[in-house]
Amino acid sequence: MISAACTIGGFEDDHADGEGSDEGGIDHHGNPIFDEEERVYEQVTTDDVSVEFTVENFIGAGGRGGELAPRLVEGEHANLQFHITDPDTGEPLGGLNPAAWVDIEAGDAECSTRIQGYLSGTLDSRPAIDLNSYLILGMNLDNTISVLDPMIDVGGMTNLFSVILLRGTPQDWAMAQERKRLFVTLPDLDQVAVVDLNAFLVEETLDMPARPERILFDRERDQVWVTLGGDGGLAVIDADTLEIDTVSTGSATGAIALAPDDDLVVIGREDGVIVLDADSQRVLSDTSLRGTPRAAAVASDSGLAYLTLPDAGLISILDIEDGTVRARLAVDPGVTDIDISSDGRWGVAVNPEAEMAYIIEAARRRITHAVPVGGMPDQVSFTDAAAYIHTSREAAITVIPLDEIDPTGDVSVLTVPIGTDPPGADGAAVVANSMISTPDGKALLIPNPADDTVYFYTEGSEAALGGFQGHTLQPRAVEIADRSLKEPSPGVYTASIRIPAGGDFVVAFLLDEPSISYCFQFTARAEEEAGSTPTADLAIQLLTSEELVAGDTSDVRFALTDESTGEQLSDLDDVFVVFVQTGGNWSSRAVASSTGDGEYQVDFDPPSAGLYSLFFAVPSLGIGLGELAQLSLRVSG
Repeated sequence: MISAACTIGGFEDDHADGEGSDEGGIDHHGNPIFDEEERVYEQVTTDDVSVEFTVENFIGAGGRGGELAPRLVEGEHANLQFHITDPDTGEPLGGLNPAAWVDIEAGDAECSTRIQGYLSGTLDSRPAIDLNSYLILGMNLDNTISVLDPMIDVGGMTNLFSVILLRGTPQDWAMAQERKRLFVTLPDLDQVAVVDLNAFLVEETLDMPARPERILFDRERDQVWVTLGGDGGLAVIDADTLEIDTVSTGSATGAIALAPDDDLVVIGREDGVIVLDADSQRVLSDTSLRGTPRAAAVASDSGLAYLTLPDAGLISILDIEDGTVRARLAVDPGVTDIDISSDGRWGVAVNPEAEMAYIIEAARRRITHAVPVGGMPDQVSFTDAAAYIHTSREAAITVIPLDEIDPTGDVSVLTVPIGTDPPGADGAAVVANSMISTPDGKALLIPNPADDTVYFYTEGSEAALGGFQGHTLQPRAVEIADRSLKEPSPGVYTASIRIPAGGDFVVAFLLDEPSISYCFQFTARAEEEAGSTPTADLAIQLLTSEELVAGDTSDVRFALTDESTGEQLSDLDDVFVVFVQTGGNWSSRAVASSTGDGEYQVDFDPPSAGLYSLFFAVPSLGIGLGELAQLSLRVSG
């Protein structure tokens, strides 16, 4: 038997300076206090379990103090919380695996029907926000980021969920996971793009003082560090307000690392290294080195930073507290990337020129093994169990199990095939992550642009266990947007979302053991900012009438009209078109050109006869891939 109670109100605001009213009362940060009845609280109880649901707007998303407030507004962030307890004792039930989905209320579907639809994994049953898994982000060779859903497979061909169109070619990125924002460097434009990972659109493009090179997210301070080319130094972006500060460090290089235990930042410069206080951004030490650092890594709890000096053939070990070089490890010239295991015991550096990897025993500050690695090793990454080495000229990764390293003896080295063609065959440099662990830490995702696939490798396997594809978008780097519920304290399961629209929402909740399913509800107000621009209600009309022949390049023409006004939409420069062959494995993408009067043209080069579907996206209008009606074209042989 299920009993449910919905309570609205009953909360008191510790910061209120006056009585709560619709716009009355101001907290000590200057934030308005709204009516208490806007707070959402709902409880459902069975004989075995009790679930209390709350959702509150996170005012800090707008830079207004970082507090929770009741009003739920379109476009702002909200925290969802499920407090799961034993109904008899009130004890929290931790270690569970609840599932939840957030969807815009539509129709009178039973809760169980909704949940079964979400579990089916079909495109027509997708919720607005899935809080149970992760999405894969692929940084492509062109100016796009593909969003792949590992739970969806369209026609056996693709896991493509969305495409993010950028102004330029990306090189590096950093994710502010809690804010669902991705910061992407566009070095050719001296810009950093800010991507909304709820809408999968670029929400802002930030101009940098100089060419952005490397970028990383500082969770403790909720800010983004960007190294700038030339004498640009550093840019520091507030991940909330997107305000930009600069720090003068001289000729900063791409070597940057955080020492979170000490709140310090290590930045390479020409022939030296600088250590900053992360809070005050004050330079604490400036140390000369015997070369220019290419990469930096910090060993946890050791107070030591490791910097590779490719020209000098050295790895310098820096005491970040006083800026003293404690040791220099001689290696072959050309050493580039370096990483340290999470326990701080082992380090691995790679050398693509010499095709070597160097295993470092951190406690003794010495190299224990120099391991030949063919195929130009260019990146290294750790899980708790192993070190992984990425190569650009072989379709394989090298695996070094950490428990099989004998500091005075042998080391086990495994070669695991990944794909069919070398990922760097096109000569594109890998700057961002070329490997990343899945949220459970038991598998790796490895992109291969030559195969148009992000491969899935489970630790201990002899080969990749399959992969995820995305319409020939050629991913060369990979990130994960984790949307799953977290358990910050026993029995409390939380998630942060950005409210996609105003209106009524349903939050479907499922727990297997103890068993319960229930649909909670909340309402969000429409965005009230003056001057906000509504998304156009687009209609697409196919204008191409001539016969299309396989092997010939044809002009596909179509018109865009705003149905709400009847206005023809001209001169859009981001009308994105994806062609997919029905029943085949071919796809292509392009940006259409405006020809005036609301008409657009795009080249189409079908490889064989058959039926083709056309999918559209217009990021500037907030329209993602698959949100508009698709068109069909028939091609003769």
